[in-house]
Amino acid sequence: MFSYEHLAAFCATVEEGSYSQAARKLQKDRTTIREQIKALEDSYAVTLFEIQARRP
Repeated sequence: MFSYEHLAAFCATVEEGSYSQAARKLQKDRTTIREQIKALEDSYAVTLFEIQARRP
């Protein structure tokens, strides 16, 4: 199951192209954004982002 926070983190990461920029947009810590994405990945057993050159 996912929450609005998980969805917001995912959408911001897609739009901004990085966890850091998504965190700035949502006024959260980068680690929080990554943890929310990781929770989604674990819940649905999927990989949402592949990290390339430190960017999702």
